[in-house]
Amino acid sequence: MVAALAGAAVLLVAFGVIEARSSYPLLPFLVLRSRDRSGAYLISLCVGTALVGMFFLTLFVQDVWGYSALQTAVAYLPFVPAVLATTAIAQQGVSRIGGRPLLLAGSVISAGGMFWLSRLTEHISYGTYRS
Repeated sequence: MVAALAGAAVLLVAFGVIEARSSYPLLPFLVLRSRDRSGAYLISLCVGTALVGMFFLTLFVQDVWGYSALQTAVAYLPFVPAVLATTAIAQQGVSRIGGRPLLLAGSVISAGGMFWLSRLTEHISYGTYRS
């Protein structure tokens, strides 16, 4: 695990060096000079990384808890109205309070939800997990 993280750090630094020297970079560093834009990119990266964990949660539910594919799909259904509702609320909120507070609030709520999901064990069923 430590070797993989160290390798990722080395590759990230190499990417930065190559991009800085390139005449046509994939990621121009001018784009990252804006604090707001850089913060939004960082939050998007964190959220995207966290959502990858949701794919592994599907495997956990099926392999550890023994749910069928259909049961797993039904277990994921509550996410759909939640996403739709928060999207509608966020669209209204951006025009009223701006994007920054919504990004921060969404990040905190998402982190809390991911922490809550991290408490899952093989001994917890849906009924006991809700309380």
